[in-house]
Amino acid sequence: MKKLAILALSAFALAACQSNQYKIEGSGAGLTDGDTLYFTSDLAMGIPSDTLIVKDGKITKSGETDSTYLCLIYNHSIGSASFFLEPGDITISFGDDGHFKVSGTPNNDRLQALIDTAKVYDERINKVVETLSQLSNEEEHKAAMDKIQKIQGELNKVVLATAEKNIDNEFGYYLITNMDDVDPEEKMGIISKMPAKFQEREAVKVLKQMAEAAKKTAIGQPMPSFTMNTPEGQPLNIMDEVKKNKVTILDFWASWCGPCRQEMPNMKELYANYKDKGLGIVGISLDEDGDAWMEAIKELGLTWPQMSDLKGWQCEAGQMFQVNAIPFMAIVDQNGTIIQKGLRGQELEQFISEQLK
Repeated sequence: MKKLAILALSAFALAACQSNQYKIEGSGAGLTDGDTLYFTSDLAMGIPSDTLIVKDGKITKSGETDSTYLCLIYNHSIGSASFFLEPGDITISFGDDGHFKVSGTPNNDRLQALIDTAKVYDERINKVVETLSQLSNEEEHKAAMDKIQKIQGELNKVVLATAEKNIDNEFGYYLITNMDDVDPEEKMGIISKMPAKFQEREAVKVLKQMAEAAKKTAIGQPMPSFTMNTPEGQPLNIMDEVKKNKVTILDFWASWCGPCRQEMPNMKELYANYKDKGLGIVGISLDEDGDAWMEAIKELGLTWPQMSDLKGWQCEAGQMFQVNAIPFMAIVDQNGTIIQKGLRGQELEQFISEQLK
């Protein structure tokens, strides 16, 4: 009986060990014997942690994992395939069009279903994009851009609904922690439904803090006041400038930002056309080098007020408005109420035109 008990325990231990086993098998177009593919879980830098050599038209990798997380397999010829590393048999099929399919485990099946859905929306967007060069006037171009934005909005709703449906698994956790352009209240509502094991993770704690901060600068909220120095070293309070204008654009930019500099001719034209009707602009720089900031103002011929604390991405105002990419525009009325955010180019001009009729 004692020997049987030991055997039973050994079998249980083996089963427990096997439950954490994973096996990855990839095949398909573009895989040539002897080629090297790279495996990484470092999605930020893409630094590989393993290399996979193609043999008999396939790549294989196996091991154990006690957690589920997103990984990539990639090289220059096939591009990259993202998938969840988790226990089970994971199958990756590479296509000759740079696309891939992943299947075999619960979270990868969920991921592939969303990829397939997103592909339908991407095809709809691409069809509109293909017509842009054929459009003859601004109205047609705007209508096409509005259509693209509408389709993207539809896809965003699908992703949001998918995240809520998968609120209790790693796929849902991944979607929630990587969602952009979601109303802070809506994001907080989704986060509150997550299991306690997810809410205790540092990434979710940071999301909560960011969502709470974003609520303070949401459209319809009064803008928080802040003071920073002008290029001449004089303190400037943002509300002192805002009160002078019917509408004020807060233009977050930096001297080192190429897209920001490309946008400045549009901003100068906008300012020239509407400053007499009540438009004000305040440039808020994410520079750290004061000399480079002042030189850029001179080179670009910017005539509206400028301010910065020269803290780069840690800029006080940038943190308030959750600025993570520039150029970024926030628009406020004379009372400092935030009335719009994130517009550029033609959309920005149209919005200002409507506000200052």
